[in-house]
Amino acid sequence: MIARLRELPPETQDTIACAMPVRVDAASEPVALTPEDKASLARSLEQAARGGFAGDEEVEAIRAKHGL
Repeated sequence: MIARLRELPPETQDTIACAMPVRVDAASEPVALTPEDKASLARSLEQAARGGFAGDEEVEAIRAKHGL
């Protein structure tokens, strides 16, 4: 899975990294994903593959429109 994630564009990797809490602790056990988590991640990866996320310019335009 990690190898597949590394093949994604950097902005997609960032999105996934923000969506998945990660614990960096050598003594901790891996976090098991629920079936719902896995389904959500699969949908996100499919959306990313289709280019379904807003780009930086689109996000900035929305922020400017709403004064954010």
